[in-house]
Amino acid sequence: MTQKVIQFIGTQRSGSNLLRLMLNQHQGISAPHPPHILRTFMPLLSQYGDLKVRKNRFTLVDDVCRWVECNPVEWSLVNFDRDEITDKITSLLDLFEFVYEQKCVVDQAEIWCCKSTFNIQYTSELEKVIQPFYIYLYRDGRDVATSFKKAYVGPKHIYQIAQKWSQEQMETTSFLSSLAAHRYVRTQL
Repeated sequence: MTQKVIQFIGTQRSGSNLLRLMLNQHQGISAPHPPHILRTFMPLLSQYGDLKVRKNRFTLVDDVCRWVECNPVEWSLVNFDRDEITDKITSLLDLFEFVYEQKCVVDQAEIWCCKSTFNIQYTSELEKVIQPFYIYLYRDGRDVATSFKKAYVGPKHIYQIAQKWSQEQMETTSFLSSLAAHRYVRTQL
C-alpha cells in the first residue's frame, strides 16, 4: 500500500469498530476512535467565515481541537498547538488531516486510519486533499438493522434503517466505481 491514510466507508454497524481496533494493534497503523470531524464541522463551516482570515481559522482550529480533546474515547498524549496548526492549515480538510497526523506521530505509526463511515458524504473533498485508501465495509442490511435496533445511536424503525442502508450502499458503490481498483478493498463482515 502506497497511501498513508485509510478511510472506512460503508454503513455504521458493519464491524468498523472491531476492524479499527484490530488495525490499531498493528504498530505501523494509528487508528484512534473517531471524533467525526468532517460530519460535525462541514455543516458548520460557513459559520467560521473566510478561512483566509487567521482569526477565523484559529477559531475553527480551537473548536476542532476541543472537540477531539472531548472525544468519549481519549486520544492520549496528543497536545495540539493551536497557533502552529492555524499557521499550517488553510481548510477543514487540511485540519482533519493534520489532527490525524498528530495522533499518528504520537503513536509512532506510518499510516493513520479514520473509521468514520460518515465520510462517504465527503469523498470529493477527501479526494482533492488526501486521496486515502478506502476500506468498504459491507454487511447484510438485515444484520445492520438488527444491530441499529439494539444500539443507542441511529434510527430505530426498520423502514428508516433500510432507507439509510440503501442510500449509503448506493453512494458507496457509485463512488468506488470511479476509483482505480488498487485504491480500495471491499470486505464483508
